[in-house]
This record gives sequence, structure tokens and C-alpha cells, in this order.
Amino acid sequence: MVAGDIEALVACYANDAIGWFPDAPPAKGKEGVRQMFAPMLQVNTVKVDFTNTHYQACGSDMAVGWGEYTITVTPKAGGAATTVTGRFSEALKKEGGKWVYAMDHASANPSSSTKP
Repeated sequence: MVAGDIEALVACYANDAIGWFPDAPPAKGKEGVRQMFAPMLQVNTVKVDFTNTHYQACGSDMAVGWGEYTITVTPKAGGAATTVTGRFSEALKKEGGKWVYAMDHASANPSSSTKP
């Protein structure tokens, strides 16, 4: 995302991946991931920071991960940046000899005005 390279981003996902992202329908497979991220990357520069990350191997070909993220999106044409914070969970698997996302789930943090 940071490089703005949609093909490199899509390559991080399994052929049958599922992505659940804030305010979006499920992104199914590499094409779904491409359709989800391409419009954002075409018109914005993106900065991503991950914190409080944890990863756990599940055998030799599966892993899970979770943590928190901060994404700052700045329009290439100019204008104010937008920053969103949230949390993520993911399942990874080996496909073609490399680790890829099988499931990627992100949710924005609730606003401070949200009551339990």
C-alpha cells in the first residue's frame, strides 16, 4: 500500500483469500482485493503503521496474526489527510512457497462517543 503498487499488494493474498474491511463488502480472491484497494491507491498516498502485533504459527503452513493499525490517506491532488485507527486479525497460509493472507479482517476503532 505504501508503495502504491496494487499488484504487489494483491500478491500478498491467497488465490482464494477473503478480506473483510471497514464499510465494504467482502473482498473475495485476488480480484476482490484488487477491486477493494485499486481505487484508493490510484488517488491517494497511503501510510500504514502496525502496533501491538502478535503472530503465532500453527504447524508449518498456517499462521494467525492480530494487532492494531493506523492508516493515513492523503489525496494525491492535494487536500487534508484522513487517519483511521483500528484492529486486525488475519490467517496466513503458504501458497506457492510463500506466506499469503488467507483471511484478512480489519475493523475501525469505535468512536469515543460510542457507548457499550
